[in-house]
Amino acid sequence: AGDYDFVFIDTGPHLDPFLLNGLAASDLLLTPTPPAQVDFHSTLKYLTRLPEMLERLEEEGVEPRLSASIGFMSKMTGKR
Repeated sequence: AGDYDFVFIDTGPHLDPFLLNGLAASDLLLTPTPPAQVDFHSTLKYLTRLPEMLERLEEEGVEPRLSASIGFMSKMTGKR
């Protein structure tokens, strides 16, 4: 990654080892949040579990380098 300013890792929505590897390699999280209620609840579950996942990395000897976690609306509903 030394030759690049940004490297994007799309881990998907699952709380699994792939996500843990992505967290270990990241210094910034971008979390898309669709406006549908079911998607919002999934995002809340993810954000609630995030500290636990970071702690798990630390227990495995990995020091997370996250400087920020940014959420953003990923779809528009067309409703006002």
